[in-house]
Amino acid sequence: MKIHIKNFGTIKNAEVCIGGLTVIAGENDTGKSTIGKILFSLVKAFNKIEDDLLEDKHSKIMNVVETIYFTIRKSIPLSAESDIKRTFFPPTFFEHILIHGEEAIYDRQSFLKILYSEGRIENSLFNFSLKQMAIIRSYLNESNDPAKAKIGAVRKAFYSEFRGDIVNKLTDENAKIEINDGATLILSMEWSKSELIKFDVNDDFSYDDSTYFDSSVVLQFHHFIQGAKTLFDVGHSRNNGLMVPLHVKDLSRKLNESMYTIDLKEQNINGADSDSIYGGDFYYDRDSKQFLLSRNGLKYASSNVASGIKNLGVFDMLVHGGHINNKTLTIIDEPEVNLHPDWQVKYAKSIALLAQTGANIIVTTHSPYIIEALHLYSEKFEISPSFYQTNKVPNGVEFDDVTDELSKVIDKLSRPLEDLHREVDYDF
Repeated sequence: MKIHIKNFGTIKNAEVCIGGLTVIAGENDTGKSTIGKILFSLVKAFNKIEDDLLEDKHSKIMNVVETIYFTIRKSIPLSAESDIKRTFFPPTFFEHILIHGEEAIYDRQSFLKILYSEGRIENSLFNFSLKQMAIIRSYLNESNDPAKAKIGAVRKAFYSEFRGDIVNKLTDENAKIEINDGATLILSMEWSKSELIKFDVNDDFSYDDSTYFDSSVVLQFHHFIQGAKTLFDVGHSRNNGLMVPLHVKDLSRKLNESMYTIDLKEQNINGADSDSIYGGDFYYDRDSKQFLLSRNGLKYASSNVASGIKNLGVFDMLVHGGHINNKTLTIIDEPEVNLHPDWQVKYAKSIALLAQTGANIIVTTHSPYIIEALHLYSEKFEISPSFYQTNKVPNGVEFDDVTDELSKVIDKLSRPLEDLHREVDYDF
């Protein structure tokens, strides 16, 4: 699969192969993370469609239920009509619809006829309420529009990750994304500075899920994150308290599930067990409601564990939880953070071993240790990774395929050290 991006964020032009192991190297602020977030958002949106369709239907039904109730309340003193209040009270009415479907509507229509025959409600209110019941029935029976749902889900996912900061600010051109699987165009989309103006989908992605991992801070704040909403959940027009990016909430949920770990041997990827690097095992402890490191028979709260070990622990929990496999897309942003070069190399080995089993992984990095280790282990394990380098150009960043020219990346990342030597030698 190949993704082509133009004028998105800092990216002026990029064409990147996705599938197996993909490595994107370059300086800070050159759009390395952007590709990962785009793909994460699309996979999440496409797999969220069924939930989104159901949520939309429920929202429309609840609006009508509330309309009926508040209209009745304006005409009838419900404090003195407890049976009417109880029957049309929105939470109760809505719950009955979810459980009993049209039967809940039929029961209330019958009740309305009794009320009308007894003279307890006027003709206008009776007819109005029956019409609203018909609307609810139509919502229950309406067929869903997957295309419309996809557009809505993509809008929300992208807003959650990019907060509307999508189009390259250094150009007036629209942002464009195309994804192809061989000769088949999967998706084509275009954003203006304020809106998604084109969205053509010909087929679904081959991934069941995606995970974006850029920080182990989720271990420290998982209680807050679990209680927070994402902009995907509430949309960008409402402010419902604490909100976090979609990828943060998603990662936190998956790590909390580590109490139900899967034995790596069952997945035939025991060689990718990164806990051998730091000599322990991370997991979420339900009793203490925190993440713990178990090592040498002792347990340590994650707040008292070095950041580098926590990064490896997050990776380890994702592997043990079965979230990294040939049906998922995993984006690991700068795995070298807080890691000694020796551990960077070992981490890269774990990633390569996962890729050998068919896992789809994108790694963004500016570490020559990570790049060289992924290159050599890929040769050793007979996998075919793709390597890309970001380059700053006028009005943005372009991506170059350097799979067969890795020395370019190593030389570029080593240049600051060479410049330092020249400066010191010159001063001397």
